[in-house]
Amino acid sequence: GHIPHAFSVPFSTFLEPNTTASGVKYNTFLPPTKVREALANAIGEQNLQDVLSGKRSITSSCGSGMSAGILWLGLKLIGVEKPSLYDEVNGSSASS
Repeated sequence: GHIPHAFSVPFSTFLEPNTTASGVKYNTFLPPTKVREALANAIGEQNLQDVLSGKRSITSSCGSGMSAGILWLGLKLIGVEKPSLYDEVNGSSASS
């Protein structure tokens, strides 16, 4: 569905691929400066400033809560005070 004033930010925006010496692939979070840059590119610098200053609240949401959890943690890494997470499966939200 559509959420008014929402931005679509795939969780992979905050991740970088890695490969072990044996060829196993895995992802890790980008450094906080790169997470911030990726989010600014996704939602615009002014919207990011509004989020960081507390003028605009932010809620990460997805069907199961897993992808939203990655976005929530990325927001915490860049200093967003109280991002919230909405789990559409259970219809509940949490913030911290």
